[in-house]
Amino acid sequence: MEKTLKKGRPDIAMSSFSFLFAEMLNYFHSRASSSDELEGRLQAAGERLGLKVLELMTYREKANRKDTLESFLSFISNNVWRMLFGRPADGLQRIPADNSYMILESVPITNRYIEAGQLNPATFITGIIIGMLRAAGFNNPVETHVWKKDESTNETTNVYLVKSK
Repeated sequence: MEKTLKKGRPDIAMSSFSFLFAEMLNYFHSRASSSDELEGRLQAAGERLGLKVLELMTYREKANRKDTLESFLSFISNNVWRMLFGRPADGLQRIPADNSYMILESVPITNRYIEAGQLNPATFITGIIIGMLRAAGFNNPVETHVWKKDESTNETTNVYLVKSK
């Protein structure tokens, strides 16, 4: 019996995702000697997932080739985000001064139930973005930053900064 890849994704419980992600964090943490190494392992895992996600989305979308960085990032922040996280990213902004782009997300799913101190679990999502960019032929560096929107409420937004080469 052959199953099709075109079916919509089944929703999974947030608790299931959080449990699996926490176990992955624990596994990487037990093998890492520093927080930088842990973030590197998270990012590498995200890169592998990003490659597979792009393969699946390319199959589903057929001939929708995204030729420019901006159109590809729009594809990621809308279509891919919706497939992976159930909703589009909070925003995609271009920084004209250095021709970079920011994908904005208020509360990444990776950070929702995990208190990680100095570590930013959203590094995993950065890896997904890097994996997709590399697989599509864009070798732009991507960084994760936390931006405080309001000092009084400690409200933050994660920024995935895609730099120009």
